[in-house]
Order: sequence, then structure tokens, then C-alpha cells
Amino acid sequence: MGSRLGIAAVAALIAGLVVCSAASAQGQDEWRWRVGTGGMLGDLTGEWIVGGFELPFEIDASDVVEHATGLNLNASASKGKDTYFLNICLLNLEDSGTTQPAGAASPVHLAVSFTQNLYEVGWDRNLWAGPLTSKPGPPTLINGSIGARVTTLDLDVDVDYAAVSHSGGFSESWVEPFVGVTAVIPLDRRWAFIAKGDYGGFGIGSEATWHALPSLVYTIDQHFSVTAGYGWFGLRNDDLGDRDATLDYQSKGPTFSVIYGW
Repeated sequence: MGSRLGIAAVAALIAGLVVCSAASAQGQDEWRWRVGTGGMLGDLTGEWIVGGFELPFEIDASDVVEHATGLNLNASASKGKDTYFLNICLLNLEDSGTTQPAGAASPVHLAVSFTQNLYEVGWDRNLWAGPLTSKPGPPTLINGSIGARVTTLDLDVDVDYAAVSHSGGFSESWVEPFVGVTAVIPLDRRWAFIAKGDYGGFGIGSEATWHALPSLVYTIDQHFSVTAGYGWFGLRNDDLGDRDATLDYQSKGPTFSVIYGW
């Protein structure tokens, strides 16, 4: 049922993009294009529950430096008040360590391998533009967005406890809708503050996914800009694989990106 609803959401989104694109094509504004790449250095904490057995895991920033590979690619096309965007986020994290759970007779050694890929397509619309102060300068922008997100997950956990070894994990993928809002507040001719967030899932594909990302943008010239910020990300899915597994995790940390536009 969830997959059919996800497919219906993607179909509705594509239809909406086609209609909005046709409407925008009637305007006189020129198309503007942007491509960018970046990454995140952060902590990941979560819990995997399978068969009633809880396996918490944690990967901090120092581990990420040694054991992570990540890539963030994005592209967008804008005309008038409308922007159509594609985001791709590829992340792989690996960590191992020893913990002493409450009630355990001896330490438990965990080795975790976590891979998550996100593919997003959506439409962003300017909802409001105007000055926050009487000073001259670019207007503050408030944008709303809708989209569809494809998520693929691979989680492998190796547990060594009291001379007994156990391996478990899952591979899963799903499609879900999301909605978002972005505020762009110019600070001067080159600097701007951006607050961006989105929420998805709604029980279609996953229970909930959310992102919150405040950042500063510096415009180098008419083509290049760079951003630096701090992001919070979370995901909960209660229906993974055929083992009735649950994954609940949160990640946070500094982010950066480089953007080229023309």
C-alpha cells in the first residue's frame, strides 16, 4: 500500500512540475541554472530494533574523518518565481567500538556499516519577497517547496558478546513525498543568511524524515558562491525488510558547499 501511494505521489509531482513549467514558459524571464557540490561532517546516533532486540549505534565526528565517504550533488533551473531542483546525497559511514549495556555481564563489541543514498526531485516557488528593513538592498525571500524523495539504506551490524558472534542488517528502499520552506535574508551585497527545512514521509515510505539547515552564503562573483552552515537530519522507519525492523537515527554537524550558476 505504501509503495503504491509513493508512486502516486511521484506521478502527481511530475504532473505538477509539467503544468508549472508550462506556465513559467509563458513569462519573459530568462532561465537561470545552478550546479553545486558539498558535504557534511557530523555525528550520527541511532537505534536499530529487530525482533525486539535493541542495537544502539553512534558515530561521532572524529570517526567520520577516518571512516566516511560522502558526496552531495545538486542542480536547479529557475525562471520567474519557480525553481525545479535535483539533489543527490551519497553517504557511507563505518565504525566499531565496545560498550557495556546495563545488565550485560561482559562488554559488547559492535561493528556498524551504514550506507544511505538520497535522490530528490522537486519544485520550489517564491511565496513572498519584500524588505525586512527600510535600508535599500535585495529583498528577503520566503519560498515553499514540494517534492519526492527516493531513499536507499544498507545497515550491517556485527555483534560480539560473551564469545558469541551475531551478524544482522537489511537493505531497503522507498519513495516518499516531502514539503519544505526556505528563507533567504540578504545581509549586504555579498552575504546572505539562509534558513532551510523540510519534512517528509507522512507514513508513506517512512514514518518521518526531516532536515533543518541554517547557513551563510558568500557570493564571490556573478558565477560562484560558497555556503557554510550547520545541519540537523533525522529519519524514522518502522517497517524495514521482512523482520519488522525499526531504524531511528539523528545526525548533526557543520556543512559546506560550492555553487556555480549561469
